[in-house]
Amino acid sequence: MKRLKYALLSVAICAGAQSATGTWTPPSENDAVAMDSSKLPDITGIRLGMPMADAGATVQKLNPGRQMDSLRDGPSANQLFVDTLRVADSRIITDTYVHLTLPPQPQLVWHVSRTLQQPNVARAAVIGALRQKYGKEAYALRGTLVPAANDDEIDSMWWVFDEQGHAVGNTQLQPGGKPNGCSSGFGPPGGYYMQVARNLGRGPTGWCASHFVGLKALITNRPILPYIVLEMDDEALLMRAAAATGAWVRGESAQAQQDAINRANQVRPKL
Repeated sequence: MKRLKYALLSVAICAGAQSATGTWTPPSENDAVAMDSSKLPDITGIRLGMPMADAGATVQKLNPGRQMDSLRDGPSANQLFVDTLRVADSRIITDTYVHLTLPPQPQLVWHVSRTLQQPNVARAAVIGALRQKYGKEAYALRGTLVPAANDDEIDSMWWVFDEQGHAVGNTQLQPGGKPNGCSSGFGPPGGYYMQVARNLGRGPTGWCASHFVGLKALITNRPILPYIVLEMDDEALLMRAAAATGAWVRGESAQAQQDAINRANQVRPKL
């Protein structure tokens, strides 16, 4: 199911992407905003910035009778932490992926993706419900990534927030369908967080790395919807936590090397 979902997302993103015109100036009204997880968006109660224990309890509550997998990653095979909570199988269309930051800071939700089965709801009703919950979208697109002229053309919708849940103005569609050039943390592959922790250059950059909180709804252009895909991430949280993890891992590695040198200095050579 995850392959199907991201195949749909990739098709929507890659087909007919258009470059933004003019020079984009990053919005400044949301600078220096401290994260308030209680105000960040949620998907069926799973909120960005939510502590791991609360997220796990919520995922289990949303999926009664289904197994929740706790996938692990870390700096080494001897030092692994839960980095993904997953409920997914091929028999049920509704699935859940929750990605977590890693120590030394508290483990928090930085990315959520859910495929939500719908009871054959009219797409107009879904669009209205999304706007009621998240506010007016930053922009809406039809399948070729051209801005939708009206609601009947909408294939996907984007919202952009700051880390206190305020809508960010001056959001521009960038090449690849990205708002302000962000969303590189969407659809993260296995091991993505540790890849970024080891090399921050592999994560979001610029304005995205310090500001971006984004949410996307993929609804397709069917008049009656059997399911929708919702995905969101806090790339500013990702980068702060990954920087701390990387510094921690490098510090532990340096300490381990120094300990090995100290032990070696106590060994008598055999001559």
